[in-house]
Amino acid sequence: MAYNAYLKPMKKKSLYRRLFLIAVMVIVFQSCGSSESANEEAQNAQAFQAISELVASEMYRIDVESVQPFNTATTTAVLNDLAPYMNGSTTGNIQVGGDNYFLEVRQGKVVANMPFFGQQLQGSGGNRNAQDVGVDMEGRTETYSVNERNEHIEMYFEADDSNSRTERYQVFIRAYPNNRAMIQVTSSQRTVIRYMGRIHAIPDAM
Repeated sequence: MAYNAYLKPMKKKSLYRRLFLIAVMVIVFQSCGSSESANEEAQNAQAFQAISELVASEMYRIDVESVQPFNTATTTAVLNDLAPYMNGSTTGNIQVGGDNYFLEVRQGKVVANMPFFGQQLQGSGGNRNAQDVGVDMEGRTETYSVNERNEHIEMYFEADDSNSRTERYQVFIRAYPNNRAMIQVTSSQRTVIRYMGRIHAIPDAM
């Protein structure tokens, strides 16, 4: 009896020790998780602040990497014919990275040279050269505005086509903290088109 009575307290003591160690480990893991979460939130906040300051400077460039046209039956048929030569592109996502297509904003002015895949909705009054079918801009940005959302920043402005006296673009841009950007261009003379790329400071403005 004395021997068994002696063993029972020893077992309880061992159990308590294990429970204590488990509790310590839980606290440590929670602390690490909270620390990692806090670090991630801080990094996200810094990234958002950086992109916000870049947009506010109105000195940024977007290098276009892919094009997402609004496909009609006509444009889809044409792009399907070109598919074997499009290096992995699809009719809804055409890769153009490395071709030096871009949009650049410099404090109230815009310069852009971007390809167009889509349908001409109406004529341009004879002002456009047959070879000037891209989305080209060089001039002032009108009605420029910026709106900060929870996870991205939106910019909007209007600008004239540099090759046509009658065509004006409505340009909507969405910039993300990871430096990805989306450009959507709308015109009364063409189908809507989107461009995906990376936004960064203009090199000679840094």
